[in-house]
Amino acid sequence: MQKLHKDLGGPLVSLQACHILNESLTQGTGLPQTHNAAGVVPTLLLFGLEELAIDLQIKDRIHETWNLLSLSSQIHEWFDRLELWFEELPDVVCHSVKLTTYGD
Repeated sequence: MQKLHKDLGGPLVSLQACHILNESLTQGTGLPQTHNAAGVVPTLLLFGLEELAIDLQIKDRIHETWNLLSLSSQIHEWFDRLELWFEELPDVVCHSVKLTTYGD
């Protein structure tokens, strides 16, 4: 591990799988809907994300790689608390990472 750390030139951290859209938001989208699930699909449809709304209603599609990020535990915590988000950059296929700042 020390050699790997030296070769990489930075700290080693463990990664966690993080759902972009949380499973609890989509539970019940097929049959009796929960309060949160009732709002997710219509919201996606409002933003023109019909294909995503359909995919999320298919059993276990929530766990596919298109809905996962690999994050360190600290970054995962910020993402869960909505203190970190991604904004699409125009004309390129990548995103800018944004963090909240308190006291500004």
